[in-house]
Amino acid sequence: MSNPPLGSSTGKNVPPPKPELPFVAQSTNVSVHPEAKTTGIKQLKPPGPDSNYLNWSWVLDIHFRLTGVMYLLELDEKQVKLAAPRVSLEQDNLAVCSVIAKSIHPANIHYFCQFNTNACGLWNLLKTAHQDTTSGGVMYWLRKMTLSRMTGNDIVTHLDEMALIYEKLNLLVFANSPLTMEDIYVLAMLTLLPPDWLFCVLSMMNNARISPNCIINSSKQEDLRRKACTEDLANTKSVSKTQTHPPDKPRPGSSRYFCTVCKKHGHSLKRCTEAASILFRPETPQKQHGQKLARGHHHLLPFPPHHR
Repeated sequence: MSNPPLGSSTGKNVPPPKPELPFVAQSTNVSVHPEAKTTGIKQLKPPGPDSNYLNWSWVLDIHFRLTGVMYLLELDEKQVKLAAPRVSLEQDNLAVCSVIAKSIHPANIHYFCQFNTNACGLWNLLKTAHQDTTSGGVMYWLRKMTLSRMTGNDIVTHLDEMALIYEKLNLLVFANSPLTMEDIYVLAMLTLLPPDWLFCVLSMMNNARISPNCIINSSKQEDLRRKACTEDLANTKSVSKTQTHPPDKPRPGSSRYFCTVCKKHGHSLKRCTEAASILFRPETPQKQHGQKLARGHHHLLPFPPHHR
């Protein structure tokens, strides 16, 4: 006697077969995730003046929203927990990490290698690397915009370059951190510095903001260094001269040392206490930006003070 078919009147105790769930819901393979299917995304270049982060992030932002995984890039953890995952929270997270990793230049990897399984941390570290200190601070882009000049007759290319500089600067200026008169004062000092003096302030160009005191102190320190080198050269020449000619007897009460900083006899620039106080003067911390400048430098406008 043959067995009755499943679901017949004689086989009521046998449950019918369960329908199979869709493959994507059961699979743990990230490659089949709908988020992982990306085409036409231009590779993100390394941080620097040629960075294409704005265009790259704009395209990925649309892609993440379209595929329903943008909730992972929110800084608010409560919103992440309340959101409905596309597949699962773990699979969505790995899919976003995979898409970002495949669409960037390898030079970007060291900025977020510790966040290879954290989509939100990876996304925000890339943003910081391309929009903050690596690409230059406010003063870097202000100076670049001021010194930009058109070469040749291609006005369209020049305007495009200026627009890119404006976009970079606009990303660093906010309502709670606007441009101030101190920024204009610092820009004027940086613009007027000769090219052979710029190296003493180049390390500050990537800071978010630069205090005028930092520029003033660095310029004074470089001035003292140059004067000390000049005195060393003069002393070397005088020693060479005394080897061929007997030295003259010094006059009573006079000294062969003269300081070019305090304009006094009796000691050289290297042993001047006033010069030492300038050389070892601490720079104004960036967190105190916006406070009054140190003594003698707080009246910025309309006429900046004359610094000796």
